[in-house]
Amino acid sequence: MTHRLVMLFVALAVVATTIVFVTRRATTSATPATAHAEEVGHEGHNHEEGEEAHGHDGVKIAGLETAPVVFAPVTAQLSVTGEVHANEDQTAKVGSPVSGRLTQLSGKVGQRVRAGQTLATVASRDVADVQSALTRARAEEQAARARLANVKELAATGALTQRPLDDAEAAFSSAQAEVKQAEAALARARNARQLAADDLDRKQKLAKANAYHGPQIEAAKANVATAQAALESAQAAVKVKQTAYDRSKRLFDAGIAARRDVEAAEADLADAKAKEKEARTHLEIARQTLAREEHLAGQGLYTSAETKAAESAVHQAEREVDTCEAAVQRARGQLTVAQSVLARERQVAGKALLARQDIQGAEADLARARAEVQAAENALRALRAVGAAGNAVSLPIIAPISGVITERRATPGQAVEASTDLFTIVNTDRVWVWANVYEKDLAKVRLGAVAAIHANGVPNATFAGKVTHIGSAMNAETRTARIRCEVANPGDRLKAGMFATVNIATGKGASALLIPKVAVLDDAGKKIVFSPCMDCEDDEATGKSCGSFDKLEVTLGATHGDNVEVVSGVQAGLEVVTTGQYQLKTAFGSGKLEAGCADH
Repeated sequence: MTHRLVMLFVALAVVATTIVFVTRRATTSATPATAHAEEVGHEGHNHEEGEEAHGHDGVKIAGLETAPVVFAPVTAQLSVTGEVHANEDQTAKVGSPVSGRLTQLSGKVGQRVRAGQTLATVASRDVADVQSALTRARAEEQAARARLANVKELAATGALTQRPLDDAEAAFSSAQAEVKQAEAALARARNARQLAADDLDRKQKLAKANAYHGPQIEAAKANVATAQAALESAQAAVKVKQTAYDRSKRLFDAGIAARRDVEAAEADLADAKAKEKEARTHLEIARQTLAREEHLAGQGLYTSAETKAAESAVHQAEREVDTCEAAVQRARGQLTVAQSVLARERQVAGKALLARQDIQGAEADLARARAEVQAAENALRALRAVGAAGNAVSLPIIAPISGVITERRATPGQAVEASTDLFTIVNTDRVWVWANVYEKDLAKVRLGAVAAIHANGVPNATFAGKVTHIGSAMNAETRTARIRCEVANPGDRLKAGMFATVNIATGKGASALLIPKVAVLDDAGKKIVFSPCMDCEDDEATGKSCGSFDKLEVTLGATHGDNVEVVSGVQAGLEVVTTGQYQLKTAFGSGKLEAGCADH
């Protein structure tokens, strides 16, 4: 019975609110925009306690609009503070695939590029060598094709002589030797690669242990200590010489000592002071040297040089392994061809099939030439230079993804290694927003939960995102866990480093009073809204606002899109100003318009 009475009461409240809303909207639409501010106030209001009287001088505001306070269901959400970061899944480090020198540089910081676009061009001897090998292989292929055509023509005329079986056997033996040599070279290359990798691992461990810059710093510290000791010794000597000089001076003044004794003591004192000054200079130099060594160590210059050299050696060894593997593949292909030729020659030995043998030999030559061409093309393809025309020795450095160049570490004419990162490209279409969630709220957050992001640097804008990662560990000091939201970034308005408010949907919530966010203004640290006054007798008689306004202080809750919750200060159905509110605030501040019906 009680539940039914409550439901009946809620239904009556909703009906009453709807009637008030319809009546006020009709009043607003029937009154010209200037009528809201045409008369700032009038006499005869029956103000309750806490309200202030209207002014009497009119202030006209063109285009003034209002919207009602509504009572509607809202989604429960958790509000946390976050920071915008680049999407690491859409960030690419771009470098040169070969060692060489930059001959052209078109990519610039801030430039938007597309996937496949050329950022720079590098001239490389490696590319030139492979291009030359490919040119030679194609020439040999063409010659082998011509020889095959000639042999077939001679075979058709019967002009061929017998070819000994020994030629095929010699070719097979030579192919076997080439395979063994290629495999031995491959084994040496792989061993060199392993040694280079071990050396890189050793140097990385030494770098972590500060082994490269530790001796320099210790030596500099020892020099400082030595210089400090020398200075202290010199200072002590100055004190001794000063005492001796003072004594000689007193004895001379008393007529006991000779002048030469005083002059000798004075010379000793001057010499001791000179040595003190020299020791102080040495100490200053030693301290400067120590500061420089500590700065170099802090910049990681010793470590970087050693590890970069080791990394370059590893890359060089890997390229050598690739070259040897291609050589082994080529030698094995030649061996297979030679074995096939030998088998055929043995079958035809002693028979009248010499012409066929010559044709097969020419075909084998053509197959070898094609294998050479294929190997050279594969090597060129490994360098990403397929399609380079003529004798080109330059290799384009292309963008692997579309995005914006955020970093460039290259200059025209710069010598580069295969391990050098030259560009950083970030796709800004989607960004990450990292936030910290307290332990007590962490259970409310779910993967895939919808999030609304409001960046401080992009006012009056809401960005849609969702939770894509929840940290697996808590911060022991703050008792928070890091979460990550992936957010669409149309127009690149969100910038890395911006602070933002992240509102995460946590489930279905209760109903709340909502007003447009644009209606809320800041007033000396308070949140206020303006509402057309409907409290005086004229207002009640005509059903229209007299043109006066209430300035109401409100307490706000969570944000929901373009609306915000109001905890206190207004009631459902009340109209609030959404266009012209800044002019009203200015009028109140300048004294042209007084507080209105109420100033809460």
